[in-house]
Amino acid sequence: MSTKTWMMMSLVTVLSGCPQPQSQRCTPQNCASGCCTEGGFCASGDVNSACGISGAACAVCSGATTCQMNECRTVASGGGAASAGGAAGGSASAGGAPSAGGSATAGGSASAGGSAVDAGVSCATVTLDPVLGTFSLRGTTMVASSGALPAGTSSLGLHNGELFTVTTDRQLRRLGTLPTLSLGPAIVDVRAAADRDAGTFLGGTIASNGQQLLTGYTKTGAGFPGVVALVQPEDAGVEYVSAPGNYTLAALSSGAFIINGTGLGSATGNGLFALRPGTPSQTALLTTFPDAFGGSGYTTVTGNGVLVAGNARADFSNVARALAPSSYLGSVASGSSFTYVAADAPIVAEGDEFAALTTMQNDAVVVRGGYDASFTPFTVRVERVTLTLPGSGVQTVAVGAATPLLENGALRCTRVFTAIGAGNELYVGLDDRQGRRLVKLTP
Repeated sequence: MSTKTWMMMSLVTVLSGCPQPQSQRCTPQNCASGCCTEGGFCASGDVNSACGISGAACAVCSGATTCQMNECRTVASGGGAASAGGAAGGSASAGGAPSAGGSATAGGSASAGGSAVDAGVSCATVTLDPVLGTFSLRGTTMVASSGALPAGTSSLGLHNGELFTVTTDRQLRRLGTLPTLSLGPAIVDVRAAADRDAGTFLGGTIASNGQQLLTGYTKTGAGFPGVVALVQPEDAGVEYVSAPGNYTLAALSSGAFIINGTGLGSATGNGLFALRPGTPSQTALLTTFPDAFGGSGYTTVTGNGVLVAGNARADFSNVARALAPSSYLGSVASGSSFTYVAADAPIVAEGDEFAALTTMQNDAVVVRGGYDASFTPFTVRVERVTLTLPGSGVQTVAVGAATPLLENGALRCTRVFTAIGAGNELYVGLDDRQGRRLVKLTP
């Protein structure tokens, strides 16, 4: 089975969420707020027959458990709920637990990226590191901190050193800081008023420019309509901007944002769009992609302003190229477009095992992974790719070698479902039978 999934399989797969044609499979990227059925469809993840989150395999809640906040949880005698198997952080949870009926699901099964080996050892029985699961640190990488993620968390982001999440009920909330994470009160509904009675599919990104947060969602329908929500978290001020096909977002030091999608405001195209906050905010098509377009892709910005962005190609593989600051910053400031020339934008990562993208300081971080024959997601490794800006004036980025930060074991029982760069630190969301947790790494 090819590991083409974990990619933007096509525009339909990336943007529409659920339902999907059989040939276009559910992935963690297009089903962040729900779970993937055995048939490869994105389900809401909040019913007993299909319970889960972050694009993990749906679990069936039975016996004394019910699906609560996208986890199979047992109602305790005192009226509270405990996730099936124990307390958060060391328990079975959505996407990483055997269901109450006894069948293991994604992250906790023999099929999670590998098969049983050596006298029946499987993901259900293999010894897991309490923090890293089946991952091992490489080079000088160290664990700085870790903490369990509360039930109901979906997309994650950092804002002035504090973690935020959009929960499965579509509310932006504070999470706090590691190692103790807890859901704060709802700040704002990220859905525009007209969409609150409709099915929405949350994006996997929350971007911060230091003052505002930007996140988005899409819906089914012609042109894959969507919206990005620009939020002032201190006073819950919010501006909703039409953004069909929005997939990933990135913030610039100038305060502007870049959206990877197929439209923003009145601008259209298969590429990158600029959003400059204001009253109202200004929108523009920044550039269209030079590679054959099959769907929206990954976007990130390094500490020294290198824009790494790309798209899913028509053959389902992904590509991300590096653009020097001199090639795009002027267009962002003026609200104009520039030509994205492939020859001037070297490839940082490509292929059908390209699963996520972020940064550490001036380098790119790429998560490599895919799906097994049962369409269970797995991660192979997390690697850091050196990017440099030689010379001065009009520059071209030099792409160096990839260095592993995390390497998964043969069974690949633990997967990365999100990666967030913060200066020289890297937050990775991990999921296995121990539950969903966030781990902060330093080089």
